[in-house]
Amino acid sequence: LQKGQVSARIETQGQFYSSNAVDIPFDQWTHIAAVKDGANLSLYVNGEMRSRILTPPFIYSSAMNVGVGCNPNYGGNECLKGSLAKFKLWGRALTDEEGTKLYHVGSVN
Repeated sequence: LQKGQVSARIETQGQFYSSNAVDIPFDQWTHIAAVKDGANLSLYVNGEMRSRILTPPFIYSSAMNVGVGCNPNYGGNECLKGSLAKFKLWGRALTDEEGTKLYHVGSVN
C-alpha cells in the first residue's frame, strides 16, 4: 500500500513482479486479494479483478519467511500503517468466481 494505492507483488532473488497499482478508499474497510496462478498474478479489490500481470510460472526462493503488510528483509520504512481484519492463505489459486464469492459471502465453500 503506497499513496492510497495497493498492488500485488512478489519479490525473489533480487527480482520483483508487481501488478499495476489500484486506488483504494481512505479510512474505509477494503477487501484485497492477490492470486498467483501459473504465470498470472492477479489483484482483486472488493471482489473485482482489477489488475493482472504475467510472471514466471514457477518462482524459486530460498527465503524462509514471508511478509504481509511489511517486508521482513528490508530495514526501511516499508510497512502498512493500518490493520488487517483477516488474513487467509490457500494452498491453491482461487478462481475468478471464488475471488468474487469470497468478497460477497466471506467463504469459497
